[in-house]
Amino acid sequence: LDEEKQNDLDDAFDIIAVGMQEATWAEREQNPITTKDSEQNVQLTEEDVLNMLEEQNRSRLRELVQSTLGAGYTQIADKQRGQMRLHVWVRRAISKDIVSVEVSGANTGVGNVLANKGGIVVTLKYRTTTLSFVSVHLAAHEGESYYKARCDNIASILSEAKTSPISRKLDVSMSSSHIFFFGDMNFRTKFDGDYVEDVVVPGNDNIDTDDHSDIIGDDHDSFISDPRGEGKKELKARNIRRAKSHIKACDYHGLYKYDELQKGINAGDCLVEFTTLPCNFPPTFKVERTKGFVYKDQRTPSYTDRILFKSSAGLKNSLRPLSYEACPEFITSDHKPIRGAFSVIPNHVIPPFNLTGKDLSLVFRKLRCQGLLPADNNGLSDPYLVFLWSDDLELHFEGETMKDWIRERIFGKFVKKKRRWPQTQYISKTLDPIWKGTEVALSARDTKIGPEAMLYIAVVDYDAFTQDDGIGVVSLNVKEMLESKDAAGSEYNDISDERSHNINMDGGGGKRESQPSDPDVGKTTKTVRINRPVIWEGKHAGQFRCKVDITITGLYDDRFSGSSSRSPRRSSLVSKRCSILAAMQAIEE
Repeated sequence: LDEEKQNDLDDAFDIIAVGMQEATWAEREQNPITTKDSEQNVQLTEEDVLNMLEEQNRSRLRELVQSTLGAGYTQIADKQRGQMRLHVWVRRAISKDIVSVEVSGANTGVGNVLANKGGIVVTLKYRTTTLSFVSVHLAAHEGESYYKARCDNIASILSEAKTSPISRKLDVSMSSSHIFFFGDMNFRTKFDGDYVEDVVVPGNDNIDTDDHSDIIGDDHDSFISDPRGEGKKELKARNIRRAKSHIKACDYHGLYKYDELQKGINAGDCLVEFTTLPCNFPPTFKVERTKGFVYKDQRTPSYTDRILFKSSAGLKNSLRPLSYEACPEFITSDHKPIRGAFSVIPNHVIPPFNLTGKDLSLVFRKLRCQGLLPADNNGLSDPYLVFLWSDDLELHFEGETMKDWIRERIFGKFVKKKRRWPQTQYISKTLDPIWKGTEVALSARDTKIGPEAMLYIAVVDYDAFTQDDGIGVVSLNVKEMLESKDAAGSEYNDISDERSHNINMDGGGGKRESQPSDPDVGKTTKTVRINRPVIWEGKHAGQFRCKVDITITGLYDDRFSGSSSRSPRRSSLVSKRCSILAAMQAIEE
């Protein structure tokens, strides 16, 4: 929250996101809709009528929420997919600072077509802070196969519901400063050694009914494997009693230890690097439609309804959870809703790394990956690396032409063209590639690098005759790299000092002041080791390692022209760019 807006907050939230699943209701009153438009004499189809009814429902829901929140809020997103809905509201005081809103989604129901399961994504950008809200409804039922289906649902949502303007290689969990993932995730309580697999009526594998009619009879013992020799009915009943005993004793911590979702995150099966807070409240499923927590006997009480969150590299300290609780007074579902409150420090209030009047060089070398996912039928991949970055980061690379820069920075907003990114050569048939002797050099000049400046290294599988496949992505925060310790343990000190120093990498990080005759006067150098996981669709996809040589050169006016490490071509190119920007600014003014 901005300090200048503190006096105007009155303890209200700046952003409110509401996700709904199975959001249907019985109509008591509805404006009459005829199947014939009398003025146009057009016969309306059943679908037309249903769409018109739904629009009325959406309007009524919007009006209801608006009346609850008051005139101080305005809605910026309202999306529906089947019975899933996602609404986002913001305080009017900050709405003028919402610079963009993107909406996407994915269906994961039968055949990945039906919208009874899936997710909706809303991504908004508040000044320089990108926030994403993902409301989901995942596959139902207990058992290992349904657990895997839920993990696959998450991967599909992240793969398909993308809002990043940079590249389709980046899913919403990578391209957001902070992301919130919530909804009826359907992960169940799974007691160790007690394996019960629901056997579902064909065609109902994504439906969890109140009357248990979607489950084949309890005498099908052949569908389970239990060392005690218990039948399915007895084993299921014992699990329900065991869960209820934890609830009766208010031992929520003891019950939470058997939560499928946190086990899946820890195992790398889904939502890697996301945080799920402990559920210090009774399970929200499966309950009677009454106040409080009265559990039905068809299912093991479980924490199916959740809120998770994740921050980009270098921004974890900017997000703080305030509360996380269930809503026991809600009585119109066999789930109890949950709500969470969070505080976020916007990126623009965090001091940037100041490179005003300076040149920055980033040289990536000793590039290697280990344990990549196979992308080809032979169980191997042909991987190469692509370096991408957000628009908040003004980087250049060797081989970038003036034409590239003009097209991407000036006309890119008007003409959709594929952007050119620096990349390595591919290496054939390996899951542990090493790019020997390869270096990727990036540079920036006269800028300020904020906490939102992200650099992404995409691992891609080369295919000769089809489109190349993504394997994974590594996310790096450039400001974090600049402020991190070097390989010898040294840190940058005050880089705004014009008499900056050199770091002697061979001497344990010792510093020596540059003398006036030193050819490297005004230059600071360090090396940072990178060892980060490769992530793909919320799962671990390998490990990435490299070294980065970071060099900051002092003021680039005539006093340092003789010692500048930049080539004349680069200096000329940057000068032309500055002139073009100045001319464009003059035109705008």
